[in-house]
Amino acid sequence: MVAPVSVLPYIIGKKGANLRTIQDNSGANVQIPKKADLETTSIADDNTTSEQDLVEITIEGIDIAVEKARDEISKIIDERV
Repeated sequence: MVAPVSVLPYIIGKKGANLRTIQDNSGANVQIPKKADLETTSIADDNTTSEQDLVEITIEGIDIAVEKARDEISKIIDERV
């Protein structure tokens, strides 16, 4: 799944607390690239702000776990965008 770079701090949480909670609640493994490794994709032209850049989030596990993690992350994105 993809998420705006500007929302990553809310997905990760303080010291990774939100990310750990998502993984614990869903049973899925969620991988977010480290800031230095980010390869972003702009969803508009070059005159836009970096808030519109997207990053790929990898979610692995059994189907129901992946779906639950995706739902939790989507809820965070919807609240912050």
